[in-house]
Amino acid sequence: MILQSQAPSTLNKYICKLAEAVLLECHTGLNLYELNQAINNQFNLAFTEEEIESAITKKGQGRILITDGTYSLSTSAIQFLSTQPSLAGKLDATISKFVSATAINTPINEVAALLLKYLYYCFNSNVDNLLSLFEGKITYSVNSFEASPEEISIINSFVAWEDSEKDSLVYSLIATCYEYCMLTIKKDNILSVELFKGKRFYLDANMIFRMAGINNEERRTVTTAFVHHCQKAGIELYCTSATLDEVYRVITSQVEFIRGIAGSSMPVSSNTLESINPSMEINDFYKIYYEWCLTSENQYGDYVSFNRYLFDIVQDTLCQLKIKESSAYKVGPSSKYFEEHTASLKDYKNSKRRWRYTSPASAETDITNIMDTLAWRKGTGSSIWQTNDFIVSADQLLISWADKAFSGVPIVVLPSVWLSIILRFTGRTDDDYKSFCLFLTQRQHIVDRNSIDPIQLLRNINSKTNQTEIKEQIIVEITQNKAQYTFETAEDYDANTDRAFDKVLEEVYGKTAQQINEMRDEMRQQLSNLASNSQAQIEERARISAEAERERTLVTLSKKQAADKVGKFRKMRGFGWILYLLAGIVLMAGICIYIFEIFPVYPWLLSILPQKLQSAEIFAIVWTIVSGGIFLIFTAFNKLITFLGSEDRENDLYERFYKQNKSTIS
Repeated sequence: MILQSQAPSTLNKYICKLAEAVLLECHTGLNLYELNQAINNQFNLAFTEEEIESAITKKGQGRILITDGTYSLSTSAIQFLSTQPSLAGKLDATISKFVSATAINTPINEVAALLLKYLYYCFNSNVDNLLSLFEGKITYSVNSFEASPEEISIINSFVAWEDSEKDSLVYSLIATCYEYCMLTIKKDNILSVELFKGKRFYLDANMIFRMAGINNEERRTVTTAFVHHCQKAGIELYCTSATLDEVYRVITSQVEFIRGIAGSSMPVSSNTLESINPSMEINDFYKIYYEWCLTSENQYGDYVSFNRYLFDIVQDTLCQLKIKESSAYKVGPSSKYFEEHTASLKDYKNSKRRWRYTSPASAETDITNIMDTLAWRKGTGSSIWQTNDFIVSADQLLISWADKAFSGVPIVVLPSVWLSIILRFTGRTDDDYKSFCLFLTQRQHIVDRNSIDPIQLLRNINSKTNQTEIKEQIIVEITQNKAQYTFETAEDYDANTDRAFDKVLEEVYGKTAQQINEMRDEMRQQLSNLASNSQAQIEERARISAEAERERTLVTLSKKQAADKVGKFRKMRGFGWILYLLAGIVLMAGICIYIFEIFPVYPWLLSILPQKLQSAEIFAIVWTIVSGGIFLIFTAFNKLITFLGSEDRENDLYERFYKQNKSTIS
């Protein structure tokens, strides 16, 4: 199955060689993301992180070590590779020897560039040219190779030059070029267009947050690359209205979550929280909130403004996607089926991932998207190439559940799987010759039981004090003296937070037991006063919820207005060939009328012309201009229709309507 196995043995071997070449220059090691970026930068070749991880697992054992997510070369691999010269270095040395032996007046670097150009040509033309490298002669087809007679003479001289080191180098180059051909695929735009024609990908909320950069910058880079390659392949990217609802619901709930752990004071720094338990990731929205609070024009505790800031980030991402209306399955004949699958998915996720609760609303969104995708697929074939509609998600549990619940072509697919397929058919590089030359430069050849949950700890600390400085001192005390504290139960968090709180006040601030109790009472009173001001919080929550609904309406309405504007022109665009046909008919008719003096059109045209224009020569000029003008008008009209129905115009209209509607509602 192409969606399950994307790493044949040869591909794995060659990816490992590229990884080794990169890691040789970085003895301290790289994580998977950094390794992928380094391969792309050094060799101009694109792979997915999963392809690299799989290749190293299968073919890199003993040479590439993996320690706590860091990839590095073994000592033996470093020693071996360090003694091996690169092919590019061998080529330069051999060419230097060739230039000296044959007294050619061409610089060595120019000869090297010329031979690389010809070698690349041989691998992208035909077998005869490739065999000529072995046979010591250039075949007649070199005439199609773009080079001057002097350059062709240099190539002939080099290939015919009798030298054992040169012959050995040619064989090595042939072998390496074969590896390059196995690793990459020559772009075929026609094949690519046909394979991905009509494909529609529906991105889930997590993918949209990744595109927006909310789920850290590394994931944003990877997701942006996926989106870029999809657009190049002609794949349409969508966000369903159900997913759009979830995006705004998640933002609103995350803002409330942050309010619960940060309160109205300056939030504790992300670095301080990470020091509590380096193995646990800090909530991405919390990180953004902390950075947002550091900006001078923003005020911590202003959650309405922060909510608006998140909406603006997501808005910049949504403008790249089309919106497709979801169906309502909670009522009607499909309601029982919908409820059963929603409950099944929710229970499955919660049983497999106990530390993160899957809400009914989240499961309902996933099931709505799955049922819609199945409905949109009706009438298509039974293979991935005949099927056009797919949900793209990074949620492994959703994918696993969907594969078990629905047989046949997968409904939910990882973005990395699709990216791997796209790269295989559209090419892994945007400059094949550059990648080819760079490719030649390579060398031949346990969980802690007392683990602390930062969010739970911060929630408890937040219930003790609203002073950020004291919060951070408590965290420092706990992280520096972990052996003195245990955090296995909810009671542990309460008791040990109190202990750390008292210790900080006593040791750092020099408070006595009586002062600590007084300070504790004072802070409890402050927190009680904040809690009693519940009406203000209720009003703020209402404003945030209303803002989310307003934003959803703005996006949906603006997308619809833009789609309506270009829709009629897209329908007309399908008949553009008629305009070209009419233009051709007019032009040919004009020529025939003039040449054959077709009756009665020709005499009639002469009769309506002024006396001065009735001579055959002047009439020919006038008629040519008129016919050509009509032809150009038809052509220009067709191009205008194409532009008015283009995606670029739809995106521009969406941004304009969004601003107008936002201004009107405000």
